[in-house]
Amino acid sequence: MARTLTMEQASVAMRDFAKQVIKETLVPFRKALSAGRKEAIDGYRGTGVGRALWGKTTRQQSDVPPIILKLSPPARFSRTHHGFIGGYAAKGMAALIETGGRTKRHLMRPVKGDFLVFDGRAGTVFWGGGTHPGGPVGRDPQLQKAMDKAAERMVPVLDATYARISASVL
Repeated sequence: MARTLTMEQASVAMRDFAKQVIKETLVPFRKALSAGRKEAIDGYRGTGVGRALWGKTTRQQSDVPPIILKLSPPARFSRTHHGFIGGYAAKGMAALIETGGRTKRHLMRPVKGDFLVFDGRAGTVFWGGGTHPGGPVGRDPQLQKAMDKAAERMVPVLDATYARISASVL
């Protein structure tokens, strides 16, 4: 059965509805961004240069060197007249992996111990450090892929949230 509302009651109901929509939209939005960030970090750690830099460790995500944790500032999003816009920006080496490009000439030094140890063509190499000439980094848009997946997962959650809010307010 339909409810009859005065103009003032309808105005209050619509104002409450708008506030509740904004409030309840932020939770799944933040959760989706957080899940997308974790997925992007895992993607960087699992392929290419990112795997060589960060993937050979059994450490937890929070222990990954800061260069990859700087994948994002705190989740940034803003409200526009079309809805909410948000996302992360990759920084440092993660940004270079995201867009592709070339590293500059740089010094390589051992962080722990006296030697950098890696597998070379003739076997294990123990190197005291030196200058790396730089090299190409292939494009691997992990952040874009992760944010696309996060958006897909967020749509049904938002649809259910809006249906629930509509039923309770109107």
